[in-house]
Amino acid sequence: MSRRELYRLIRALPERQIPAAKKHLESFVGADRNDAIRHALEAAPIDDEPLTCDERRAIEEAEEDIKAGRVRIWNPKTDVWS
Repeated sequence: MSRRELYRLIRALPERQIPAAKKHLESFVGADRNDAIRHALEAAPIDDEPLTCDERRAIEEAEEDIKAGRVRIWNPKTDVWS
């Protein structure tokens, strides 16, 4: 497939499909592992199942750890833990 063929397909897209096509094309441009993960997460269906007792308990424990200062946060922009 050539760029010319891609341009032809893009021009033939209905207006309502342009945002989805843009997302897909962006995932190919400069795609690295983080882009692929981000794309997979964006495309994943929403988890609408109710939380289990174990999940609620884990969330409560995590919130207690945060309040108690037992959690370190990593800043990906500076590559530093705080």
